[in-house]
Amino acid sequence: MSELVSALLSHRTKNADSHRAYQELRATFPTWEAVRDAPTEAVQHAIRACTWPEQKAPRIQTVLREISERCGTDVPCAVDFLAKMPIPEARA
Repeated sequence: MSELVSALLSHRTKNADSHRAYQELRATFPTWEAVRDAPTEAVQHAIRACTWPEQKAPRIQTVLREISERCGTDVPCAVDFLAKMPIPEARA
């Protein structure tokens, strides 16, 4: 999950800035469930060091919700289920 969120933050953002955004996100929200369920503005504020936090915050939350839903739990699970899918489907 950490790698996935890091990848989402790093898009068109300098490494130092995306790293700072990730560190602030993890310091602000101790769990992925907390990120998923937080007000979007709070997530946006936490990742403000990256480029386009107003787009990335809701995207990260949507991804976390989708993963939770596909795993059938309230807690985001590992993304191992993607390995069983054809690559185009997993990317979608």
